[in-house]
Amino acid sequence: MSHAWKYERREWMSSALGRTGHVGVLRPSDARVRGSIYFLHGGNGDDRQWLESDLTSHMGADVRAVCERRGIQVILPGIGMSFLRDPSDAAEPSFWRHFVDDVIPSVEAGTETTAASRWVTGISMGGYAALSAMFRRPELFAGCGVHFPGVIDFDPFDAAALDQYRAHTGITPEMADVLAACFRGSFRDADELARHDPLLLLRGLDATRLRGKGLYLDVGTADGFGLQRSCDRLAAELSHRGVPITYERVPDGQHDMAFVQARIGRLCSALLGIDAGP
Repeated sequence: MSHAWKYERREWMSSALGRTGHVGVLRPSDARVRGSIYFLHGGNGDDRQWLESDLTSHMGADVRAVCERRGIQVILPGIGMSFLRDPSDAAEPSFWRHFVDDVIPSVEAGTETTAASRWVTGISMGGYAALSAMFRRPELFAGCGVHFPGVIDFDPFDAAALDQYRAHTGITPEMADVLAACFRGSFRDADELARHDPLLLLRGLDATRLRGKGLYLDVGTADGFGLQRSCDRLAAELSHRGVPITYERVPDGQHDMAFVQARIGRLCSALLGIDAGP
């Protein structure tokens, strides 16, 4: 890796998954690790998606310098197409338990990371997962930042609701079908989906538990899945409850890695308290 980052891809037998799990670890060279940023990949990728997209280059020199100075490592967990689902049946594989009970303790062993120096981020499906993690266990994280998270405000198991969503957002039938299929393929039914839904988790959360947390959200106005509507609702819900958030609607921004590469520096700057400029 360039920019004095050391990369290691680890695998081990995960008790929560019942099979091998993978995680990538990027550490600033010759630094004592005192913090961790978790980047959760999108639904069409795995733990290598961020690496293949040259994450550290697009973070920007200022962010890299801060990470090196503060000893912050970047963690790239493989979470499948799971949305960090935690099934009701404890015998089923749980990417939620894998993330919380396997990944975090493993990659932070021997470091000085605490909840005050641990952040969770993600894109698309991984953005949904990051928000779900933040709202389920806010005490674990100092903040959460997401690009075009796959948060929706309709029932993907209901064909009529999907048609109504498509009509309201103007997305194509193909994109609507892909969006609904992602949820139907990952969750057993609407009730299980509701238990993980960031909007519903937020509404059931005591807002004081988010006090002092850093929150960043952005989405493009040309998002192919129409996610700007639910992002608007999420930002409004947080603001209504007195929870500060940096929310940016990006004109003509799309649902792709070019969007992420152009804006990952702003996300990291917001979470780490770096002045990103205009």
